Amino acid sequence: MKQRKIFIGIRLPEYVKKRLSEKMEKWKNLPVRWSFEENLHITLLFIGYINDEAMIDICDRTREAAEKSGGFDIKFEKIGFGPDEKNPRMVWLSGEANEGLKNLAANLEKELGITRTFRNEIRPHVTLGRIRQTAWKNITEPPEVKEKLSISVPANSIDVMESVLEKGKRKFITLESCPLK
Repeated sequence: MKQRKIFIGIRLPEYVKKRLSEKMEKWKNLPVRWSFEENLHITLLFIGYINDEAMIDICDRTREAAEKSGGFDIKFEKIGFGPDEKNPRMVWLSGEANEGLKNLAANLEKELGITRTFRNEIRPHVTLGRIRQTAWKNITEPPEVKEKLSISVPANSIDVMESVLEKGKRKFITLESCPLK
């Protein structure tokens, strides 16, 4: 039986993806595997590899969690290294802690029966690129990737998405879009 790589996320509006893609151009020569513009999103929860039967259940439970969550805005502040600036693994757009996002994550975890360590806050991020560690370590003077960028993203729905490799290119396909009530 085929296993699908599934996660739950928030799609970004096209104008936000375009703006982020333009910003990424500034650092395109760094040893970073940059995300494709069409794949930019906010990951809420990585599910993992599942079969079709489990996927149907996850879509149903995600829909239930969305019905218990209202829409909200996510405010982003800056582009920089993450999750640790001193030992970076990614370049990302990071945002302010958000109560709406925290409540949505709690509803998702409850509906999906997932227990994670309690967090006082959730800081959203959008992965712009993953640092190629071997090449990065060979840089004598690591560059600074830091820029203020104020963007507000409406969170009106959450999507169950599948990550697939198509002709050598990573692509994220929406399997179920669930409006936030």
